[in-house]
Amino acid sequence: MHDLQLPACPTLGPIGDDEEPVEIPDGWNGDPFTLLPEVYILDDEESELAHKYRNNDISGGYLRSQIAAFRAPQPQEQHERRRIALSELQKQFVGSPWSLPDAFIRVFSDDSINDRLRHNNIWLDLVPLSYRLPNVEDCSAIQFTSEGQGCCYFSLLLSEDGDHCVLYHEDEAVESYPPPPRISPRLSSIPFERCCNSFDVWLAHYFVDCRQHDDRYTEMLQKFPGM
Repeated sequence: MHDLQLPACPTLGPIGDDEEPVEIPDGWNGDPFTLLPEVYILDDEESELAHKYRNNDISGGYLRSQIAAFRAPQPQEQHERRRIALSELQKQFVGSPWSLPDAFIRVFSDDSINDRLRHNNIWLDLVPLSYRLPNVEDCSAIQFTSEGQGCCYFSLLLSEDGDHCVLYHEDEAVESYPPPPRISPRLSSIPFERCCNSFDVWLAHYFVDCRQHDDRYTEMLQKFPGM
């Protein structure tokens, strides 16, 4: 895995013109779950705004409604889809030389963790179909995020020796909508970049990014009250 010849992704994916790459704070000691965003409890008004937003009603104000929806716990059907996707992937790897990292299994199996992830454009979205990178032998990949504009994806690349890394790609490697998921016919032309040598490191960056998004939500609500 260390001799995998792919270009490096310097910022873990696209960031805004006014944003700096996320830095992991000292003291995390290799455990990304120490960096999880805090639990956020919606008040009654926020809960109502989130419910309406998810039903295409922004009468309470677009910004307030969208932020309330991002901060709200995920719907139970979304949790169920994620758990089913993980279970299907685990079944695919039974008897294979590939194994999922412990942190990967934990984050995709735990509802309470996912309810604390409030990123506004990159979401954990596990596709229950592994794929193989063109011209990369003895490896299997899993696409595990989606993005609001459809131009930012991350995949976990597993090697037969138990090693792994995280890849960034701007196009879907596995198309999931409409179901069932299927390998993209453009797979051979998709440029892949290597962004982390460990899923734990990627997850730490993602958790810190989610925390920063929480701060931005508060700033935006203060700057644009009533919107």
